[in-house]
Amino acid sequence: MRHEFSHYKLPTLFSQELIKGDTGPGIEVYIDDEDDEITEIRRGPLFIYSTLELRISDGDTVAIQRLTADEARCLALKLQQFADFVSSFNREVEVPLGEDLA
Repeated sequence: MRHEFSHYKLPTLFSQELIKGDTGPGIEVYIDDEDDEITEIRRGPLFIYSTLELRISDGDTVAIQRLTADEARCLALKLQQFADFVSSFNREVEVPLGEDLA
């Protein structure tokens, strides 16, 4: 690790869940607001609107991580710090993302 913003692991209250993907690759964020039977079973004793779900999909498999509000805020802060560092670095070296370095 060369810089303090090069790695961060968020400790979470809930375990990750893997399910079959059907939405294509990408990252999705949900407020836990569904009231269908499957979601209620997955939610367990938690109240509706009490957590968020972060879903990362490769197209075939979706990793679902339920987050508390505090965990989501912590992750958002770290993502902002990482993005600020990367943007600042890119401005300093004047290499726009996606441009050939050769």
